[in-house]
Amino acid sequence: MSELPQELVDDVVDRLHDDPKALKVCSLICHAFCARSRRHIFRTVSLVDEKRCIDFCDLCQKSLYISRSVAILHVFTNSVFEKLLKSKLLGSFVTLYSATFRTVDFDTDRLPYHCFSAISSIRSITLAGVTFRDIVHFSTSLSYLTLLKKMNVYTITIRLAGQALPNSNGAVRRPRVQDLKLSCNLRDGPVLEAFANGDLISLRGLRNLSTMFCPQNILHLERLIQTPSLQVLGVKGLQPADLGSRDPLSLGNVHTLVLQINWYPDDSHLSAVRWWTRCLAISPSLQRVTILYDTRPPFSNPDHPRDDNNEDYARLTWMNLDRVFSEKTPFTLQSFRMTLCTDLVAKEDKLELKEYMEDMFPGIQARCKLRVDVVKDFRSVITR
Repeated sequence: MSELPQELVDDVVDRLHDDPKALKVCSLICHAFCARSRRHIFRTVSLVDEKRCIDFCDLCQKSLYISRSVAILHVFTNSVFEKLLKSKLLGSFVTLYSATFRTVDFDTDRLPYHCFSAISSIRSITLAGVTFRDIVHFSTSLSYLTLLKKMNVYTITIRLAGQALPNSNGAVRRPRVQDLKLSCNLRDGPVLEAFANGDLISLRGLRNLSTMFCPQNILHLERLIQTPSLQVLGVKGLQPADLGSRDPLSLGNVHTLVLQINWYPDDSHLSAVRWWTRCLAISPSLQRVTILYDTRPPFSNPDHPRDDNNEDYARLTWMNLDRVFSEKTPFTLQSFRMTLCTDLVAKEDKLELKEYMEDMFPGIQARCKLRVDVVKDFRSVITR
């Protein structure tokens, strides 16, 4: 095919930048598309096994421009990361800003202790199902990521959980993460404690915190929530059986709260709502509150019948939340949003549920913006 005008090539690439397959076809048809489409085609690279990693490394050896286009890297398994380190290819990812590691065991002789130094320029990291030798190993690895701003952590295994972190006297530089997302399963206790102690990241710059599930020791999570710099807090599934009997904690400088409550037949979710109500009553800076209320039966027993006798207790619980907010002085709340996830199909049933919940919050509705939505799932809900 004869050469196309550069303006036409640029326009086509700009229109197809989110469609790598279409860009590949264009590049095969006309060489003029190669240079402009390369940075879009290889912007995100997922290496799920060693074979794909070898093929990608060979491709990068033939064209240095490919490695310079990689911005988001997904690494699965040890063999993939070992191959990347041995090929010394990571150093050529000059535009890399995000890395994801899944099912990687960093506690192995084949991975050097300082392996994170090869990706020191990244701004975002996701660790899912990975293993470190101890907290010292985890902390030392993160110390190489001096530019890190965002961190997602899911199910970290610490082999020597009892290993204490020595006093470094400032010798170990911890990344100043601004956005932290944590899973709080029972096995994540040592990791959660290390985060709360400031052993893994510097808490001075932490602005956004999102947590999922309920830890075995809620004290560590409470300390993390009370970080002075924290402004946006998202909590999902924090509903331990004894939550209602715990003392409330102030959310400090948090101005935006996103709280997900899951319905349970034993009414434990209402105890969680009452505890959070007491917390909100003593939190001076709250401006925006979003409650994601999943009214579907829990996965453990989807056929469990609902007890209609508990409806009055539920109504009193939500009306108490309304009373606390409407009487709060000074009144700082600007918006209150309730999003209900339900199995209801009929439009009339959804509208009835929406109006029922709106009637729970007359005080809030009189003093700030109230919004109640009914959805099929929370994936489409924008909470910030």
